[in-house]
Amino acid sequence: NWQHSIYVGTFLVQDGSKKEFQFRIAKNAYGDWYIHNIRQYLDLTTECPVPINIPSDPGKVGKATLTGIDSDGDGVRDDVQRYIASTYPCSEKTRAALTQFAKALQVTLLDSNDKEASIRHAQERLDALHCLDYLSETEQAKTIFEELRAEILNTEERLRMYFIADNHLGGQVFFSPQESELKSKCAFNPDDMKN
Repeated sequence: NWQHSIYVGTFLVQDGSKKEFQFRIAKNAYGDWYIHNIRQYLDLTTECPVPINIPSDPGKVGKATLTGIDSDGDGVRDDVQRYIASTYPCSEKTRAALTQFAKALQVTLLDSNDKEASIRHAQERLDALHCLDYLSETEQAKTIFEELRAEILNTEERLRMYFIADNHLGGQVFFSPQESELKSKCAFNPDDMKN
């Protein structure tokens, strides 16, 4: 079994600015602790508060069922909504793209026994990834989505439903859009957002 803890640290960078970093310290199957990843997620020299309209932490109740708790009915679990808001407080566009992905992954879990729906939802998840490709570097987008996916698939039942849905995708072909088409994959207009 893997164990991990998340720590936050503040560092003074060479240019004199202060930046906050998130560390994921993991313990592998052999009992060794190591730094799994380090992500800068907030520049403390700029004013960038966490969005205030986020739900409260659902705690253990949020993991009790496949659907979890979605108090505002927006299609994103409260714990996932909190993760997105607190991890990317400085970018409304990034939060919108991740919310797009989270909605697609949530319905993927709920429709996991439906092959046609699973294929449709896979395309929806890819669209969200291409949207973030438009907003950032491709490799950075991949890392951001992998970390969000881990937050969403945080119980055995959710992970199992994901694999069931994924098994429906055998033999399917998904085409990557041209660079000029990436923006159109966003379910929102990035131009309407400041950052």
